[in-house]
Amino acid sequence: MAALTGLRVAIGRPQQQAAAQIDLFARAGAVVLALPLLEIRRPDDRQPLLDAADNLAAYDLVVFVSPTAIDQAMPVLLAKRNWPEQAQPAVVGRGSADALRRWVALEPLLPHDGSDSEALLRRPELQALSGKRVLILRGNGGRELLAGQLRQRGAHVDIVEAYRRVLPATDISPLFEPGPTVLLATSSEALSNLLQLAGESRRQSLQSLVIFAIHQRIADHARSLGFARVLTTAAADQALLDGVSEWYAHEKESMTNVPDPAQPDNPPVQEPLPAVPPPPETGSALVAAPAWWRHPASWVAAGALLAVGVQWQQMRQQIAALQLEAGSFNKESRSVAERNTELTRQLQTKLAVLESKFNDTQSQQLALQAMYQELSRGSEETSLADVEQALELADQQLQLAGNVRVALIALQNIDQKLQGNAKPQWIAIRRAVSADAETLKKAPFVDTVGISVRIDTLVAAVDKLPLVVEKPQPRSATQPAAAPEQSWLARIGGDIWRDIKDLIRVRRLERQEPLLLSPEQSFFLRENLKLRLLDARMANIQRDGTTFAADIRAARSYIERYFDSSSSTTRRFADSLNELSQTEIAVQTPTLARSLTAVRDAKLSREKVKP
Repeated sequence: MAALTGLRVAIGRPQQQAAAQIDLFARAGAVVLALPLLEIRRPDDRQPLLDAADNLAAYDLVVFVSPTAIDQAMPVLLAKRNWPEQAQPAVVGRGSADALRRWVALEPLLPHDGSDSEALLRRPELQALSGKRVLILRGNGGRELLAGQLRQRGAHVDIVEAYRRVLPATDISPLFEPGPTVLLATSSEALSNLLQLAGESRRQSLQSLVIFAIHQRIADHARSLGFARVLTTAAADQALLDGVSEWYAHEKESMTNVPDPAQPDNPPVQEPLPAVPPPPETGSALVAAPAWWRHPASWVAAGALLAVGVQWQQMRQQIAALQLEAGSFNKESRSVAERNTELTRQLQTKLAVLESKFNDTQSQQLALQAMYQELSRGSEETSLADVEQALELADQQLQLAGNVRVALIALQNIDQKLQGNAKPQWIAIRRAVSADAETLKKAPFVDTVGISVRIDTLVAAVDKLPLVVEKPQPRSATQPAAAPEQSWLARIGGDIWRDIKDLIRVRRLERQEPLLLSPEQSFFLRENLKLRLLDARMANIQRDGTTFAADIRAARSYIERYFDSSSSTTRRFADSLNELSQTEIAVQTPTLARSLTAVRDAKLSREKVKP
């Protein structure tokens, strides 16, 4: 248990992962220096991890590159669902496998002959992955070897950062204190961070450290950074302890066999001291001095010395007992502190899981409340909404197009739908619907469509109307009396005279405007007449009686002034215009406000009744 007494062991793992190693080396007698050279934090963007949790069932293989990846990703992956059966987990070492078993009761794929990505890639299950989907969960800036090899073997690989490694503000000054010191290197990044924390001024002082690397790749990186004393052990904590203990035992043995330069090989021979001559003999008359034990003071002094010695021995025993008790108490306190640290870490992990589940529960509760409110709308509320929508559509048709017939059909359908329901609010709605239907039946009917069709017919007939200047002149039906036999010269002269008379015709017109119309002006006259009729049709659709009457009057004026009134076509055209001028289109259309108000009052009363 005291194999490492006098040795200082620096542990560079993150604080959340160093508790087991600290306890192991402390029980071995080492002075443990907890110097975290890495700090584990959540990724800056957690959305890729949340998306991976939602789509976890779509992956065939989920690879965790470290125990940290497992502890950081599992709370998110298991927050909404259990682990899907079709997703096979895989890890790169037994430590990761133990960490995974703390979360799910599954046996992961792990290497048989190593504890790195290369060993995992040698598994036969990972040789042919065509069409497979693979999820790799790792920290920021990880190696690309695993993902690249899996892609070459046909897999579709997604890489998600489950955590982020950052440089902590760790005080590394204990490493520079005198005494044998070793550093346990569990990652290459930790060694780089150590040199960064030391700075250029103290980097040379770190070269005397003994580095214990858990992988050959980490050992090679340590040598490339300038560390001269680098040893490699297995990744397990017990293997690290055995390696450090073996090295330290060898070091202590080497230190013991080294001769002390302060002691010479052949010490000088000391010359014997000269003999002391005996004292001269005295006469018999002299009395010898009495022995010390004959004096009472000597006995008192001896008793006092004996009591002091006994007291001192008792005090030594008490001090030793107190020291033993204090050491035991310190060990128990350290053990309790470590257990508390481990318990705190577990509680923090569980708290993170609970917070995630609580947030998900809140989201689900809101969704359920919205769904409940949607489903709790009974048939009565749905019927009210349908009736209100039908009334609004009918009212729009009534106000925009004056379509009384469509509005009446809508009211009749609503009344049929509400039959058989004797609730007070439905009775009030039916009463309002019946009243609006009676009002619509009494409203004057304006055949807007029929008027528009008649106007379109008149527009098509404009081009066939004869103008006044185009009125044909009837020839005289009377035959000239038989003339006496004339000479051929007289007959020729008579024919010439008749032709000359036909060239000149005399007509009496009350107005001279029709005679002044050229062919181009006649074309524009007909187009203006069409425009007036089209404008009247638009006014009819808009139920603008003033504009409609003005356009019809203008069309009648064109017919009377420029067109031949003696033609039957013109007379029929004029008669149609007269009928249109007598049609009243500016009719005040009733509204369905009474029915709409009744429906809205019923909805308002239901909302007041709701808790």
